[in-house]
Order: sequence, then C-alpha cells, then structure tokens
Amino acid sequence: MKKLIILLILFIPGILFCQKDKVYTDLITALKTPTEVYILEVPGNNMSSVSYIERLVNLEKLDISDNKFTMLPKEIGYLPNLKELNLAKNQNITALPQELYSLKNLEKLDISDNRLSMLAPSINNYSKLKVLNLKNNKLSNIPDEIGDITSLEVLNINSNTIATIP
Repeated sequence: MKKLIILLILFIPGILFCQKDKVYTDLITALKTPTEVYILEVPGNNMSSVSYIERLVNLEKLDISDNKFTMLPKEIGYLPNLKELNLAKNQNITALPQELYSLKNLEKLDISDNRLSMLAPSINNYSKLKVLNLKNNKLSNIPDEIGDITSLEVLNINSNTIATIP
C-alpha cells in the first residue's frame, strides 16, 4: 500500500504540468473545463467577441489576434493570472477598456496593427510588463507613466505618429 501512495504522489505533479502546457484552440471546448485552461489561442477565427472568457480564471496566455474585434470585452481584465495577451491584427481596436489595465501579472502585451489612438496613464499598472508591442497604430503620444514600468525591456512604437517619447 505504501508503494502505491508514493507512486501517486510522484505522478500527480506530472499530470498537473501536462495540463498547464495544453493549448486550447476553441473557446467552446475551453469553457467545458474552465479551471483547467491555461493557454487559449484562437487567432484568425473572424471572432468579434469572447463570451464568458472571465470563467477561465487560470488563463495565463490569450491569443485573439487576427480577428474582428472593434471593442475588447472588459471581462478580459478579470483574468487575474494572465501573463500574455495578443490582440494584434484586429485592425479596429481604437482603445483599451479600463479593466484591462488591472492585469497585474501581464508580462507581454501585443496590440500591434490596430487603430489604437491612446493609452491611459494607468498603463503603469502593468508593473510586471516586459514586452509592449504598439507597432502600426494611430498613437500620437505615449503617457509619461510608461516610464514607471521598470520591468519593461522591449517597447515597439514603430509606424505611429509619436512626436516625443517621455
């Protein structure tokens, strides 16, 4: 009996690790077991909404790039474990909902190839952000508060109309 217990203890961490590496490519499937979803990648699906996304409480990586979003759902801001968010190539995103600035664990944010015209001063809430890709948007300025993000290693602002950098 002791051998069986020891084997179970050894295999349980392996099972958890495998679940964390599983990539879901369909929101409906992901919502069937929402607490087991760590990675959701649904690029290029002509999506314009992500209903019930807030149920994926353990989500760490979300890729909804190359879709048809014009407004992002504020519910994305209710994902406390999100580390990577890819919103690139939606072409019609003009602003981020205020709720998105509450993603305290975000390390990588890609909003390239959209129509983003401004960033809120609360951009400095992203205290763990390492990579911020703002390439090819409609930005004319960057808030001074971006300088408060001491973890920031990469900032791509190419193909915008930014006159001065804080």
